[in-house]
Amino acid sequence: MALKNPAPEEEDERQAWAERVIVQLTASDDLDQTLTRAIHGHQDLTAETNLRRANALHAAAMGLGPAGCAAAAGISESLLPSWRKDPAFDVAITSATALADAHHVAPRGQINGFGLRLLLRSDCLVYIDGTQAPATGHNAR
Repeated sequence: MALKNPAPEEEDERQAWAERVIVQLTASDDLDQTLTRAIHGHQDLTAETNLRRANALHAAAMGLGPAGCAAAAGISESLLPSWRKDPAFDVAITSATALADAHHVAPRGQINGFGLRLLLRSDCLVYIDGTQAPATGHNAR
């Protein structure tokens, strides 16, 4: 389903569009977890870690720095250096970063679609979860 921005004067349509975006952003995370459980019959920590590492690599290839890679992986930024102790992961994230730089995927000071997705998703999750809402100026839902 393609999402298009409605005209500014169509307030109800803008609200419905925003709600559809939020649903799609949160549903993608649930889908990954559901598919992992379907494949393994249970929650598999190794599979989850591998998925998180792949998400960090995707973020690096999209031009995001360490904070964006950690956000994409759903981990704290302080955990990323321990992941980089794995030589294969370190080479992969270095290569993904070089690829993004070589192709000017995300010019400095600009956000691309993937970065915006991460920003919105993290903001939605904080809002929905409510645990960090007061610290970020959001209301718990």
